[in-house]
Amino acid sequence: MARAAMVALALVAGGWQCDDDRPAPELDTLVRFWRFHRLDNGETGPTPIGADRVQVGGTVSEKVAFGGVVLHPPGTADDAEGEVFSNDTGATYWVSAQAPSSALGQGAPIGSTAALTQYQVFRKTAADASLEIVLSKVYLDSIDANGGLPTALECPWHRPLAAYGDCRRTMWAWAKFGLSAFDFRTRTTLLETGGFVELFGWQGNWGHDAYTTGGSTRRLWGPFDFELETSDDEDGGVSAEVRLGEPITIDVPLSSVEVGDTFYVLATAEADTVNHRQRESYLSAYLRDPQASDGMSLRFEGLEPLETPTELPALAAPAPAPACAAGPDPEAGTIELAADAFADPELPGDGATVVVTRAGGSAGAVSAHLATGDGSARAGADYTAVDTEVLFADGEEGSRAVRIPIATDAEAEPDETLTVTLSAPGGCAALGATTS
Repeated sequence: MARAAMVALALVAGGWQCDDDRPAPELDTLVRFWRFHRLDNGETGPTPIGADRVQVGGTVSEKVAFGGVVLHPPGTADDAEGEVFSNDTGATYWVSAQAPSSALGQGAPIGSTAALTQYQVFRKTAADASLEIVLSKVYLDSIDANGGLPTALECPWHRPLAAYGDCRRTMWAWAKFGLSAFDFRTRTTLLETGGFVELFGWQGNWGHDAYTTGGSTRRLWGPFDFELETSDDEDGGVSAEVRLGEPITIDVPLSSVEVGDTFYVLATAEADTVNHRQRESYLSAYLRDPQASDGMSLRFEGLEPLETPTELPALAAPAPAPACAAGPDPEAGTIELAADAFADPELPGDGATVVVTRAGGSAGAVSAHLATGDGSARAGADYTAVDTEVLFADGEEGSRAVRIPIATDAEAEPDETLTVTLSAPGGCAALGATTS
């Protein structure tokens, strides 16, 4: 058996350097990775539509059809579509996905995913260099013209005799964004932020959530950054729209980067839908304005784009806040779980959501360690174990969310449980009463 060769790559002033004598990877100033998935009813996971794509330079512009739609807003196509776009500089980009709808039969397409990752390396050429990413439009849209409560086919995870709150994900759309920036010389994270916004429900029972993800070094957004509007139409349908209220500008902090040094920026955007309601319904997710070419943009000054390798970097795990030598400070607040129990159905998607809060003070950057443990649910079989830091920035109170991936299968099972535990507070915060 041949021994596997190991290759290490390092970024140096002139570009990427290979530690063995093989050629360096193909390079350009901008690399994009993207993919489309379709979800079929009864399947335990999504089906890729073609292989994952990668492109060096140039413009990325692709649409795919996920399946037909029975109901759709005026001006939209008769097919559920997914789209990924990024112009030749990466300064303007977006993703969108619509859910197919028909009769809710076994194997019928009911969900969709469109995802894009942009990766770019820069050299700082001016002391006052700046780099900002603007999220101008995020839009989730749904229509349900079906009467009555969700049926057993549309919400098979509904508990008998229980209220229908457990069917909130019968129609479920969400959009995600993430941004990482990393300094090569100092091997430090300049910025890590991300979040998701979701719309869920049926007919007049709509709701939405929005959270910054747990490993973020700064807040991205929360529920009050979005507006939920519902309306009735003359045909008996009820629609819901979730829109980003105001554009969000993310400034990448570059003061610690010396002139001549290099760093990378990696941005991810994803739109997802799962529609178990089907029939006379419509569901979509856009990280853009659906009526215009307006989504996400990147602007910079005092920076030189460099050749970028086609391999994505390994992202660093979030580091805890430095320990507080003087012990807990009441002005730093307390960190705890937002509830003593969380419940989510076993559905393909991003998994269960656990919310962590910081309240009572905001002095200093703080953190807490979050880890899962087995109950009747087993890691590796029923869910993916999570072991991570939850971070809050200096001056910030509020919420963070951690997603726990759930393994889906076709077996009818009773409710299963796992534990989530907070420990090891970092910074000067203390843990609150609800830590597991």
